[in-house]
Amino acid sequence: MRTIILTRHTASKVRRIAEDGAILLFTADYGCNDCEEFEEMLPEELSMVIDYKVIVTHEDESVTEALNMGVETIPQIWVGKKKIDHTNIQELLEAFKNEVEPIIQLAKELKTLFNDHAEELKRKYGWNVKVDEKVAIQIAKRMLKYGKAYCPCRVELKYENICPCIHHIDELRKYGKCRCGLFTIQVDIKANI
Repeated sequence: MRTIILTRHTASKVRRIAEDGAILLFTADYGCNDCEEFEEMLPEELSMVIDYKVIVTHEDESVTEALNMGVETIPQIWVGKKKIDHTNIQELLEAFKNEVEPIIQLAKELKTLFNDHAEELKRKYGWNVKVDEKVAIQIAKRMLKYGKAYCPCRVELKYENICPCIHHIDELRKYGKCRCGLFTIQVDIKANI
């Protein structure tokens, strides 16, 4: 989860990434008890789905930009341009979970397929390959948006960039991981001692 401090300079970026379908958590840095409690309650599975944490500061310009964007209460979550409203943080958590359940479910299915592929890599090359769950979530988001499991680090939406992309074997050989980090070769340090 990346962090953006909401100011008049960053507000247009926040709007743009929301329009692109990013998942945003609006929170405060000035002692908002609900914000702190919500983040403590947030299971890791849901936390990994959030793309950006947008911090509303106590500065007037930050509050003004939040209000201009329609953020009247915090914490608040946007899934793309859809705002998830709540009357309490438990409702917010439940509504958020329901909204992103398709992403989480698809990411689990993709991770299973990617783990199967990692096993194939072990049989074929002897590599002990780990699959990154956060990257699988990003791929699931792209799959829901574009209809295919496009690599999150490749801009062009073409067949060669469907994960596992055609580049991953060469990248694993050269760098020990593929460009997006979905696959990483795990090195047994004890074996090298």
